[in-house]
Amino acid sequence: MSKASRDKGQRGEREVCHKLSELLNLTITRELSASRDGGCDIKIQKGEFTYIIEVKLYRKITQAIIDTWWDQAVRQSDEYKQTTTVLNPIPILIYRQSHWKNWECRVP
Repeated sequence: MSKASRDKGQRGEREVCHKLSELLNLTITRELSASRDGGCDIKIQKGEFTYIIEVKLYRKITQAIIDTWWDQAVRQSDEYKQTTTVLNPIPILIYRQSHWKNWECRVP
């Protein structure tokens, strides 16, 4: 993955963290080990649920790409089910095409 691609992904993650922080009135930060360890981009523990969030900022989005990303989010959530430190993991995919104004979301 190129540096420009990584930077764009991190920029998208920071933007989503900022929006979620405002909406939920919580301090939400990126999972810094996500790119190194292949984990989720953002993890939010709220009540008895843990939201495993995958963020994508991409140039050209198709339904096939969204389906691939969704499979990744579900796989990450399933991996968290194997740990004892995460309560009821729920996968969430948040994505935006580069020139779109608004983010879109996919949840189970």
